[in-house]
Amino acid sequence: MPDYQVNDNGIDFPSRTTDPSSPGEGTMWHRSDINKFRYHLNGVIYEFPGVANSLIQNIITPPTLTATADDYNPTGFDTCDIIRQDIDTNNRQITGLVAPPAGVNRVVGINNIGPAGDDIRFMHNDAGSVAANRFLLRDNGNRSIRPNETAWFWYDHVDSRWKPFNRIG
Repeated sequence: MPDYQVNDNGIDFPSRTTDPSSPGEGTMWHRSDINKFRYHLNGVIYEFPGVANSLIQNIITPPTLTATADDYNPTGFDTCDIIRQDIDTNNRQITGLVAPPAGVNRVVGINNIGPAGDDIRFMHNDAGSVAANRFLLRDNGNRSIRPNETAWFWYDHVDSRWKPFNRIG
């Protein structure tokens, strides 16, 4: 018997504060402690950001970047869906984001809320960050976003790198 309920409002998935020890193939559950849906497929636990009517629930606005960010891990990053990132009057670089735990695949967006004309630059496979935290970008080149643009990245545990989810720059 499945541990979910179907009603007039849709499907109610089980809510828990830990992952199941041996989830069955295709099992989906809600982690109430981090407000995320997770599912098990082909031996990997995938994570969907947010719950309810929106896939974007947790938005953080860390301090303004005033230098290159290596192994970037602002407060709240481990559970955020979007980073609203301000930069000072210079173009700023991010060489990598802290990787999620093994088996947890993530998608995270970075939105440039900086001044007009200043870009956030994502550096391709840059040694400023440890290998597992680096970006692998299109054409092996650096990419940037202008103010009011958002770059989305997903973490690939096979290549141990962040990869763009959308076309950047």
